Amino acid sequence: MRIIYTFLLLTIFTQTFGQKSQIVKSNDIKINGNLLLFTSKNDFIAKIGKVEKIVEDFPECSNYDEEASKGTKFYIYTKKGIQYYVYNKKADFQEINLKDNSNNYISFGKYKISNKTTINDLKNIFPIAYKNYKKEENASLFRLKFNKKWDDEVQISIENGKVSAVYYWTPC
Repeated sequence: MRIIYTFLLLTIFTQTFGQKSQIVKSNDIKINGNLLLFTSKNDFIAKIGKVEKIVEDFPECSNYDEEASKGTKFYIYTKKGIQYYVYNKKADFQEINLKDNSNNYISFGKYKISNKTTINDLKNIFPIAYKNYKKEENASLFRLKFNKKWDDEVQISIENGKVSAVYYWTPC
């Protein structure tokens, strides 16, 4: 009986005081207003045009391990500060540089994030992520999750009080 009470108390404590995450839907996030984070290679090229740089890559530490172990070739496609992992006819967002590419932006539903977006703007758009950001020592990233159970994150990088880049991060 003590085990059950202990379990219940731990569950309640974790739910009440545990780290809360800002949840976003991946289908609500678009690069430059039209490109989804996770799409096909053909859709990526149709929407972004001819890429400037293609580099073969091997994802040593990520959620691509299973695919890589099958011998799948991975490439990083880059155009004007936008990078996607391309493999098996798929294209997965990796990063968008907003600092050096003023025409780039990323939309989260009705909100447009660009190099003009400030910490105060992000505070209003993502209040939970802002609270977590303020708790970090030497904070430089707003962290958004797709799902409470996943460790993957969309990370919004802050430099000099403004958004400089957005990354997709996945743990080892």
